[in-house]
Amino acid sequence: MRIDLNTSIGHATDPAKSTTAGSSPGVAKTGCSPDVAELSPDYLRVPSLATAASRFPEIRQEKVAALSTAIRSGSYNVSSAQTAESLLAHITANPA
Repeated sequence: MRIDLNTSIGHATDPAKSTTAGSSPGVAKTGCSPDVAELSPDYLRVPSLATAASRFPEIRQEKVAALSTAIRSGSYNVSSAQTAESLLAHITANPA
């Protein structure tokens, strides 16, 4: 990377001084409007959704126990097509 020390940098103008009559402070003479951020009303639902999600266990012990029993007894069979579909779905959903 090369830095040219001979270039001059212009001075920044004070936005408060560059307003036109009747405009709000911080709006330059260029006619640009200030940036405005608006929150979606869905943000109000986040706490209730988080509470609902925390009620469910991280690991569903009943399902784990049933699968463990089926694997130990040899009754759990998965076709190669099902395995391939699951792998592709996982890879597609979670790219590296």
